[in-house]
Formats: sequence, structure tokens, C-alpha cells
Amino acid sequence: MERNDLLPTLLLTTQNASSIGEPIDYGVCREMLEKSIGNTCITYWNLALLAPNVIFLIFLAYHIGLFYRMFQRHNFPMVKTLLILVNFVI
Repeated sequence: MERNDLLPTLLLTTQNASSIGEPIDYGVCREMLEKSIGNTCITYWNLALLAPNVIFLIFLAYHIGLFYRMFQRHNFPMVKTLLILVNFVI
């Protein structure tokens, strides 16, 4: 049997299988994606993504000062170049 002979039967089976017609209950996942907080456009999903990112940003901001002071103690040319590039970009 050739591959082209199987194609109509495969299409027929997928059409019949997908036409069950029962609604899918997405539950909490859909609600978390779509429901906004109060009268704003901020959803619960946005807060769920924002919270760990803010915590990580605070962690980086705290530790960048420690690394900066540690790098200032050394007089290597590579460290000086890195500090100049970081300060120039920020």
C-alpha cells in the first residue's frame, strides 16, 4: 500500500476523533491566565511571573555591590577593563 492511499483514512480518523463535542474544563489554569485583579489589566499569571523575577533582581542588586568592591581591590588590567565596560554600559 502506498503512502498516498493512507492519507484519506488518516484524515477521516482525526476528523471523527476530534468531533466529540464535549466541552473541556480548563479549571484553575484558564482562570489564572484570564482573570484580572480588581479593575486593572494585571492577571494572576502576571504576578506569578513577576514575583520570582523581582526577588532575583533584588538578589542581584545586593550582590553586585559585593562583587564590585571585590573587583576594585585587584589591579589586574582585565578586571579594570571589565569594570570600565560595566560602568559604561550601566
